[in-house]
Amino acid sequence: MIYSKMRPYDYWKISVNEEYGQEVLPAETAAADGQVKLSIYPTSAGTQDNILYADCSYVGFTFDAEVSDKYVIAYEKERLKVMYIQQAGRMRQVFLKRVN
Repeated sequence: MIYSKMRPYDYWKISVNEEYGQEVLPAETAAADGQVKLSIYPTSAGTQDNILYADCSYVGFTFDAEVSDKYVIAYEKERLKVMYIQQAGRMRQVFLKRVN
């Protein structure tokens, strides 16, 4: 089921920090840095209990080893920031937070 739901999504890498060291999201109109193939699902209530995943609304799975917490992914009409990555065998489990 994970394989059949995998789709390519545009992503942007966060490379700029503001004067206080906080990351600055790339503009929605900026050209994408590339595409990553993911299957994305809403997270379960059990995941929300862990502090690492508390703000995450989605979980994704990918074989792409380049995915990092600097990625912002275009998903439907939303943008999702990669917050945490968990190695899950050959795949990577990616926890995603909705951003504006």
